[in-house]
Amino acid sequence: MKKTLFMLLACLFCVFAQAQTKVEVRLTDGKVVKGTTRTLFSVDDANSIKVKDAKGEKKTYKSTEVKNLRVYDDKSQKWYTFEALKAQKALPNVWNKNPKPYSDPVFLQVVYEGKNVTGYVHNISTRTNTKTLQLTGTGGMLYFKLKNEDVARAFWMSAAVGWRAELKLVFKDFPVMKPVIKELDSKSFYADPFALIKTFDGLLDKK
Repeated sequence: MKKTLFMLLACLFCVFAQAQTKVEVRLTDGKVVKGTTRTLFSVDDANSIKVKDAKGEKKTYKSTEVKNLRVYDDKSQKWYTFEALKAQKALPNVWNKNPKPYSDPVFLQVVYEGKNVTGYVHNISTRTNTKTLQLTGTGGMLYFKLKNEDVARAFWMSAAVGWRAELKLVFKDFPVMKPVIKELDSKSFYADPFALIKTFDGLLDKK
């Protein structure tokens, strides 16, 4: 998996750069709705998607009704898969080692799918405050979810500071990752954060 974080986020952004985007929504009852959408998943807790079907009828589906969805990007001519999942609102830290999830499932883009772990990226809003300036923008929160868990765990945010300390908190429940994080090279981690999740998946497979 030779993708940089920039490329991963670019995939997320380019999907929604079009006025009308083809979409296939698989509901929890098994029904599949095909149509187009203008919905942008740029809001942190975005929990619905509005779809116009082939008949021109529009309907909004809550994330609680959706199992997963596929969005087509004309530029790359590829389908991108999103899953509606419970996900932590923030990265773990010394004050909050187990962040609460969003109240409703949010749409996370699948970027790695292993035997034991799936990796995701989520577009979030960011805000930086200084004495004289307030900056707002967007960033990427990266997640992984074990197959036997219900909540996706945040493991890194773009431009994060103190990434190694954060990773130790993220993987505190998995001692097998201690030597991996200790020896992790920052350059390789920044180049492909999901390589770490791939390693994690392989280590779980050996347990």
